[in-house]
Amino acid sequence: MNMRLLMLPVEKINKNIPVKGIVYDIGCGKGDLGFILSQRNPKRHIISLDTDHTKITMAQHYYKASNIK
Repeated sequence: MNMRLLMLPVEKINKNIPVKGIVYDIGCGKGDLGFILSQRNPKRHIISLDTDHTKITMAQHYYKASNIK
């Protein structure tokens, strides 16, 4: 996990997004935040987007959850 993720207010973000439905993680990087939020509530469907194809490939490799695309 990187330092940026450690500084994010994950629990505050978690409380302020829908508990179910589609959530877009724009500029997802390696997908750390999207993965954590998907684990907090499996009824969320996280769609992660980034312009860096290498980071998307890394996210797909590291995080295999049925509610992340």
